[in-house]
Amino acid sequence: MTLGVRIELSLTCPHCRLPAHVGGVVEQLECPSCQKSIDLRQSWWRDNFFRALEDAAQLDPGASQSRDDDGEWHLTYSRRQPVCESCHDELPIDFVDGEIPCARCGAAVPARRPPDWLRRLEPLIGVLVGEQTAPPPAPNAPIEAVTIHCMSCGATLPVDGRDRTVRCTFCQTDNFLPGTLWRRVHPAPVIHAWYVVLDLDPELGMLPPSGDLVGLAADQTGELVAAWGNYLDGCVAGVASGGALRWKLELLGVIAEDRFQSSHPGLVASPDGHGVVIYSPEGDRALTVDTRLHEIVTEARGDRKDGRQAWGGSGAPALLRPFHVDGSRHVAVDTDYSLIVLRDDQFNALEEHGGPPRPFLARYAANGAPQPMWPEAPPEPEPEPEPPPPPPPRGFFARLFGKAPPPPPPPPPKPRVDPWRAASWTNMPPRVLVPPEDVTITVGLDRLLYLVDTRLRHVAAYAVDGSVAACWALRPPEGTGEVEAVAVNGDGTLFALAEIGGLPNVLRAARGARLEPIIGLEAPQHQKLGSFAHFLAVANDGRIYVAAGLDSLRVFDPAGQLLWSSAAIRRAAAGSG
Repeated sequence: MTLGVRIELSLTCPHCRLPAHVGGVVEQLECPSCQKSIDLRQSWWRDNFFRALEDAAQLDPGASQSRDDDGEWHLTYSRRQPVCESCHDELPIDFVDGEIPCARCGAAVPARRPPDWLRRLEPLIGVLVGEQTAPPPAPNAPIEAVTIHCMSCGATLPVDGRDRTVRCTFCQTDNFLPGTLWRRVHPAPVIHAWYVVLDLDPELGMLPPSGDLVGLAADQTGELVAAWGNYLDGCVAGVASGGALRWKLELLGVIAEDRFQSSHPGLVASPDGHGVVIYSPEGDRALTVDTRLHEIVTEARGDRKDGRQAWGGSGAPALLRPFHVDGSRHVAVDTDYSLIVLRDDQFNALEEHGGPPRPFLARYAANGAPQPMWPEAPPEPEPEPEPPPPPPPRGFFARLFGKAPPPPPPPPPKPRVDPWRAASWTNMPPRVLVPPEDVTITVGLDRLLYLVDTRLRHVAAYAVDGSVAACWALRPPEGTGEVEAVAVNGDGTLFALAEIGGLPNVLRAARGARLEPIIGLEAPQHQKLGSFAHFLAVANDGRIYVAAGLDSLRVFDPAGQLLWSSAAIRRAAAGSG
């Protein structure tokens, strides 16, 4: 779907101070009064025009607003689909260069794709319709005869309207025609409306410029899914290139309840990209949203009143106690849409296992039902039967000594692995329950559970059966701070968002390799990601999403080249250039 914006734009010529009509997106305009050139730099369009487009996307159909700058320019914009100026019939929209034929009267309406510089400033612009960027043609009818007198000798001078300076044939003096006379032979053109068509669903609009960003994820097509909230409510939505919303789901009261709390809500995606989970620690609930159906499919909610009793004295094994994400450190979604929670042992649930309170892993179904963290271990193989005892000794020595040689000693017993003992990076056990201190977790697109040291020194990957699939040292660059977010793509490549030298960078490590910066000032391209960045998501096609908030979203290709960014960043980048 598309959203049309009707534009009527005029400005005051800086040379003659008379009005000039702007009939389209141009970088230079000829004043119809003095025929001098008027520069309309790209910065003018960025600072004045695009803000009007953003406002128009929020208007009701047919509504209009105006903007001006103390008489220097005047812009009227309204939310209307393009129409034929001859018969006022609505035009079919086609994102092509050329002309759009009117189905009613057959008039050919000019249309063109925006130039490259315009697309860089606003990727949502799909086509410009009905522009009149060329100077108006000379009238076919003869101009009314006008005569004036030479300012020097008083001789009669004919005025034909071709030039504003008329030379006297008697004294050779150049006479400049006054504005009233010039407007008589060159009346001011009528303001002509033209249209900007945005590749945007008018019912959904675009990513808002403000609001608290909750999290980023990539869906099954690689497109962005974002969740945000404000003082009253929240939303989760699919976001296309340029920030256009493809779908949106209201989440009243889910995100807002965490705004002023010490814990914060979050968003995580399933490995197949068909669903995302928005969890609210303060509200102790989690919602699973289907990114194909655009609706909530399951909800898990903890019992806030009975939480301490259930966790501290139920007698049930710690991994099978009621759903509880209040106090969780990190949440991940597994391949079966179950929730893996790295949570604080705030109710001393591990005392029964003989250990001090430590963060541990717990698993819940999407509806909140507790589940074992790992499937049961396969049974130990049956020991091989012992060989039969040797026959009694025979011969001279046997008769002499009368006893057999001693049997071989039994094999030593296998050491018992305590699943509740805190793991160490030098010896990561299968089916880990209590990971090493200071870790974050994520389930990668390769469907493995990753435990990553927050200082980015080590990482371990676990398969669905609890076996260790990989474990290696990351060896980050010197000066790397604590990790803000991690993500893993389909081939097991790890991505991490962390500060290096106090500024955010995105680092990448293939399985078994060390971390290297690919986005940021420490990367080869030397891009600046701003002063802060907190959110990271990776799509299976290699796209990388990084943001600190709704106004600082950046999207990169697998090589670390910028694809598009939020509107505020585009304006700032164009201004600095």
